Amino acid sequence: MLTPKRLVLAFLLAAAALAATGLFAAKPKLDPESEKFYRTARLIMTKEENRIFLRLPDVPTRREFIEDNADGDLLVIGTHFGGVGSGRIVSTDDGHILAAATH
Repeated sequence: MLTPKRLVLAFLLAAAALAATGLFAAKPKLDPESEKFYRTARLIMTKEENRIFLRLPDVPTRREFIEDNADGDLLVIGTHFGGVGSGRIVSTDDGHILAAATH
């Protein structure tokens, strides 16, 4: 039989186990440039890419991640979203955008 003391202990153990999984981890505070990129890019990121981006330690590292994925040959196919169905991430004066693929 579960006594109140054992019930509390079971609850605390379950809460600790859930906390250890990172399921309830808060999204880190991002700088404005990273936040703007993340708002759009998260829609096409895999869970692994999302996890990696949010764990990048500082602004220069996140900027490097963004630049590594911009202005290259990486074709993004996002046909389940409205607007551009496929394109490339390109740099602009205001950050980065998904520009429609021309070929």
